[in-house]
Amino acid sequence: MLINIHSYNIDNNNLYQIQKNTRKDDNIIVFKASSKNFETMFPTSFFDKILKEGINCAYTNVPLFPKKDFLSLKALESLNIPVELDFKYLQKFKDHLYSNEQKTLAILEKTKEKHPEICIKELIDELFPKSEQKVLKKQATVLTNALFIARKLPEGEFTKVSQILTKYYQEIFQPYNKKEFIYPNQYAISSELHDLHISDSKIKTKLLKALQKLPNTHNMPEAFIYTCKVKNNSSNNIILRFIKTIMASVDHIHPQAEQKKERAAKFDKNPKFWVTILTSIFINKTKSDTLFDLFLKQCKFPVEENLQKHINRLTEIMQKWKKEEKNEDWKKLSLYILTLKYELEKRAPQLHINVNTLKKSLDNKTYTKQTQKVKKMLDLDEYKSQLDANS
Repeated sequence: MLINIHSYNIDNNNLYQIQKNTRKDDNIIVFKASSKNFETMFPTSFFDKILKEGINCAYTNVPLFPKKDFLSLKALESLNIPVELDFKYLQKFKDHLYSNEQKTLAILEKTKEKHPEICIKELIDELFPKSEQKVLKKQATVLTNALFIARKLPEGEFTKVSQILTKYYQEIFQPYNKKEFIYPNQYAISSELHDLHISDSKIKTKLLKALQKLPNTHNMPEAFIYTCKVKNNSSNNIILRFIKTIMASVDHIHPQAEQKKERAAKFDKNPKFWVTILTSIFINKTKSDTLFDLFLKQCKFPVEENLQKHINRLTEIMQKWKKEEKNEDWKKLSLYILTLKYELEKRAPQLHINVNTLKKSLDNKTYTKQTQKVKKMLDLDEYKSQLDANS
């Protein structure tokens, strides 16, 4: 589906392949391993080219919407979508949204059947009162359950936990016009409790887990509707809020926070070579500073399966570029695919990324040379010896 950001007309043949002006650094190719700088070897323009071909999130397999295109949409005063067609425009993204956005859109569709004449903003207005009530009840239930968990703590510790939970409980029932956001920030509460001394670690873990059920725009459609009402004052902005979760971003496979620790400990000889992979902004923020092997275990999406699909799609793009005789591009992409394989397997040894199709697409000499180059860039031999020494 080709999206024309200057009108509401949409070509259904090829999603997200918006034509862009080529930037000056598109043809900069740096293969020297001695530079040992990932961003120099694989600049933003390199990922832009991949996004133009169409690719899904490496972790979730959700189709990615290029950030540049999102920002272009956002910069426009209007999407130039006639009111009577704005809902149809949003529906074009239906199969490419995350679960909560899809559920929210389903609620809007049901309401649209009853009121076919109204626009997206008016649909949100119609749904807001009931959505607000559901969010309030959910908040109250979660905080009350957390308070019941805390009752098993010693009196002094219970009092401190109770004060924190009561403070947020009171906030959610403040008059609507006194606050911008109705639901308490899950991370703010969790942060306060995390820093609090609680002698029983099991109860503390239960508390933090219970608070994860607080409603937010990623886990409750009514919370998404509420946010649209409070934060977005037009149908155009509501459409952008739906699309934002699938906006493309690059995730550092090995968290930057960990890279800095390793640099300080001189464990990693090459801290500047921080490998990144294309993901949605939603899953990037969700992963945050979680170590990659732990993320594989915790993520609700089949990450291992999706990573292989991502590699397979990159290989298809590489083959296409090779056929089109874009020599610098396909060589760089083949190097990047191998870099991903060895970086992913380095961070999660249980992983096995299959690159047989790539290997068959290259002659033996090129494949061997690029493999050696990648291993040198990632310092795999040194890394393995350091792990053995520390085990």
